Amino acid sequence: MISEESTAAEEAKMIIDTLEPISPDAPSIVETLRRAYDQARPGLAQGLSSEVALNDIRNEVVLALNEIIGSLQARTLTEEKINKAKASATDGSRF
Repeated sequence: MISEESTAAEEAKMIIDTLEPISPDAPSIVETLRRAYDQARPGLAQGLSSEVALNDIRNEVVLALNEIIGSLQARTLTEEKINKAKASATDGSRF
């Protein structure tokens, strides 16, 4: 699972690095971001105590992706949200 999660995180990071507040709500963008979200989320539910640091990263990634996806769809994307997602995606790509 970690390899799929890592691949999805890398793909999401590439998309996030190209986002601007005026970025369109393109299906390919949302699909890539949602795939990363869907890969990270199940890891949170497992909640193994040996993976506390990893789960903290997953939580940040899930929250940031959720915010970016929602903002893209609502057309309320800001530079602040993009920067937050970039920081989380950088952490998430280290899975």
